[in-house]
Amino acid sequence: MVRVKAQPLRAIVGQLLRERREELGLRQDDVAEYVRAFGLTDWTRATVATLEAGKREIDLDELWPVCAGLEIGIVELLERSDAWVAVGTPVGTKTVTTSSAWPITKVREVLFSRDSRIAASMAGIREARENEVRTRDLERDAKNESVRRIARTLKTEPETVAKYAWTLWHRSLPHERDARVEQLAPPDADPRTVQALRGHVTRELRKELEQRIV
Repeated sequence: MVRVKAQPLRAIVGQLLRERREELGLRQDDVAEYVRAFGLTDWTRATVATLEAGKREIDLDELWPVCAGLEIGIVELLERSDAWVAVGTPVGTKTVTTSSAWPITKVREVLFSRDSRIAASMAGIREARENEVRTRDLERDAKNESVRRIARTLKTEPETVAKYAWTLWHRSLPHERDARVEQLAPPDADPRTVQALRGHVTRELRKELEQRIV
């Protein structure tokens, strides 16, 4: 009987998630914040650290928001490993026979085959939650004072301005404004200069929105 080194699935997933996070230059806090936006409000940096250390079980309802935050699909994540998954081994790496372990390729096949009802179900859940998060983001953006001022100028609703901002720039109007100001402002810019740039950039954004809304 062939013997192989195998790990619990959670240890393999944790390692892959850590490698992907470091690849993107993100902190554990960044991942936790993204996951909280999907409704998993109890997630903290410590939760991510425990997960990456392979000490925390994670189900599909939690795994896909983490992967979404790391801009990678679950299948794509698992494809980065050729490890053996230990069956019934709670912790650590152990040398076991192939009768007590599965290659991770087999795990992917079982969980995420083309015809998998699990994959279809998770896709539906993901879409529903993403819509929920987007609705919450738009409601928050509509309360921003800059958005409300532009809405009054364009004689439309703040929600409309918020929606078109995401359509145009794939982020909120305040985030787009601040990103442009950061690009334009000299490194040693004083507060008055930054404030003047904010006003200039806001007027530019208003013009861009006006072309789409009116």
